[in-house]
Amino acid sequence: MDKKNILIIKEDNNDFEKFYNDHIIECGVDVATPDQFRLRTGNKLKKIINLIKSFFVFNGNVDLKKYNLIIIFEDAKIIPIVYRHKKRTAKIILWNWNIKTNIQANEEKRYEKLCEIWTFDKNDAQKYKWRLNSQFYFNLKLSPVIKGENKSAFLACVDKGRYQIAKEIRNVLTGMGIECNFWLVKQENNKYEKDDEEWIKDSSLSYSVFLKNVQNSDIIIDLVQKGQSGITVRILEAIIAGKKIITNNVSIRGNELFDKKNMYIWEDKSDMADLYQFLNDNKCEYDVSVVEKYMFDSWIENFY
Repeated sequence: MDKKNILIIKEDNNDFEKFYNDHIIECGVDVATPDQFRLRTGNKLKKIINLIKSFFVFNGNVDLKKYNLIIIFEDAKIIPIVYRHKKRTAKIILWNWNIKTNIQANEEKRYEKLCEIWTFDKNDAQKYKWRLNSQFYFNLKLSPVIKGENKSAFLACVDKGRYQIAKEIRNVLTGMGIECNFWLVKQENNKYEKDDEEWIKDSSLSYSVFLKNVQNSDIIIDLVQKGQSGITVRILEAIIAGKKIITNNVSIRGNELFDKKNMYIWEDKSDMADLYQFLNDNKCEYDVSVVEKYMFDSWIENFY
């Protein structure tokens, strides 16, 4: 695998995206943004003219013919232009690192003849007949932190139906003496109880602050949306930082990363005695050889 022959096209519009892009580049792979491949159009006539032109001339500053593998994150609409101007033998992959609705999946399926469609989620792979790869992260070197006396749990996510379970977990952990640093970004028109105002927020944390909170916590809370089964980036962040995990993703039991000493699965009828034992066991070690399979280089190799 020659990384110089690989191009990744993904957004760069927030510090989480920039974090990923910077580390991908450090790994030796080129990164471009989707804006470089989108048509800039005005009225309908100009749009048609520009669309026709795009099939003959690509005005972007990326030499697509350099690459044997082009991975596009989420943005299916740029596939026709990339396909038209790539090297004939180059492979295009549309990578979905978020779960998809039926409407979104049907939109992406329009491009199946031009690319391979891959997802991190087993349910989506089976439902839409897409190929499956894991989420990925980077083998970061995190400096040690000075811990306080009390154990702490950290959650940061957008609501998207997670409020009630987040509240339930927070109440249980607080009752067990765990400090809960929760940051749930509220959604419009959703109702929240007044007592929860301190941890219901208007906007997300910056990713640098998010990572510091991961590093400074003992337990990371990972809450997936209903119907999601893939390993999340949240899980990988926690593992790299050497943290215990509480997750509602029941499918993780069948994953090679799962170890009941390190991960607790929150279910409707969770055993509080098991949770208490989990929280009081300070050991947290992950199998390095397994974790390596979820790093960037392994993720790339899985596409070949």
